[in-house]
This record gives sequence, C-alpha cells and structure tokens, in this order.
Amino acid sequence: MAKVWQSDRLVYRKITSEDDDFLTILHANSLDFIQSAPFAPAPTGKKDNEFVQKRFAEALLGVAICLQPDTSSSKDDTQRMNGDVHKDSKPIPIGILMLGAEDGALAHHRHGHLGLWISSAYQGKGYGSEAIRWSLNWAFRMVNLHRVDLSAFEWNTGAVKLYEKMGFKVEGRKREHFWYDGRYWDEIGMGILQREWREIYGDAAKDASLGAGQG
Repeated sequence: MAKVWQSDRLVYRKITSEDDDFLTILHANSLDFIQSAPFAPAPTGKKDNEFVQKRFAEALLGVAICLQPDTSSSKDDTQRMNGDVHKDSKPIPIGILMLGAEDGALAHHRHGHLGLWISSAYQGKGYGSEAIRWSLNWAFRMVNLHRVDLSAFEWNTGAVKLYEKMGFKVEGRKREHFWYDGRYWDEIGMGILQREWREIYGDAAKDASLGAGQG
C-alpha cells in the first residue's frame, strides 16, 4: 500500500488553483471537450475552473492525472501540449479523474460513478487504461464500493472499446440522448462489480499494491 497515489507511470494529486492554466488548455481543445463532456463547447474562464475545482473537492475521489517527472517522452508530449518544456521536476498534469458516490440515505448501496478526461496530446499511450485500473483499485480495495459505473457517448467508439477492455459491461442505453455533429446519439451506460473486478485482475486485485498495474 506504499504507493496509494501512484501507478506505473502516473501520479494522482488534488486539483488546486495552480491548475488553472492546465484546465483552461484542456477546455480550450474543443475536440477534447466534446469527447469528454455533454455540454455545448464555449470559452471558459476562472469561474469555470473554480467550478471544476469545487466539484472535484466534493467528490469521493477527484484528482489530476500527472506524468511522473522522469516518464519517458514526457518532454515531447509537453511541447505539443503547451508549446514549451517544463524545466522543473514537478509531475506534469495530463488529465483529470473523478469518482462520485451516493451519500446520505443512499450511501449504503456503495455505488460510484467514474469520469475521466485525458488530453488528446497524451492519448494513445495507455495512460487512460492505467488511470482507470488505478481508480478501480482505489474504489474496490480502499473504500469497498460494490460497483462502479460510467457513461459513454455512442460516437466515442474508442472510449467504449477501452471501457469494455477494462472489464466494464454495457448495462443499458438512453436512445438518442445527446446531440453531436448534426445528429442524435445514444448514451451508453456501463458498469463493473467488485467481484467482476477481482475475477478479471485476480491476484493483482487481491495482493498487489495499488501502484502495480498490468500491461
């Protein structure tokens, strides 16, 4: 349990006001925004960033996904993202992750809802699957959730395939629920149970540290 806030290549930390520039860049990429959120794209500012910080602070788990300083190729990725190179040794934010949960009179059901956003400059490198694997470890081993679900957009076929690969099962659809690119698309509800997670990850789920991951 020594690496609760770290996985193979990533570290996870609280989102703060120091992340304003990163959040602005993240929201400014309209393709990233549309693939990750159902809201109409619009310019964002300080109040929007404060709203994100508040939501993440109130969630069961809300973190910035960061590259460890010595991660291979991080320098090139940062150049593509920000137009410069980080010269310090601080972890480099590449995305955000939130796990919301029912509280109050519904808390005993032990449900969680996962949301993930990786900047397009860092997609296709396995960071999304690594972050999901870490978050499921945290959800099931650290806080004993019974199930974790998420919502996927029908048009984002890459995300749906990734979630299925990670063990999520399609549980239902809201037909023509979202408007995107000139037509309506389904919202796909997906979920994974704690026992299914243990069956998929076996000894890694039972014995390995949170930081350990599979390929």
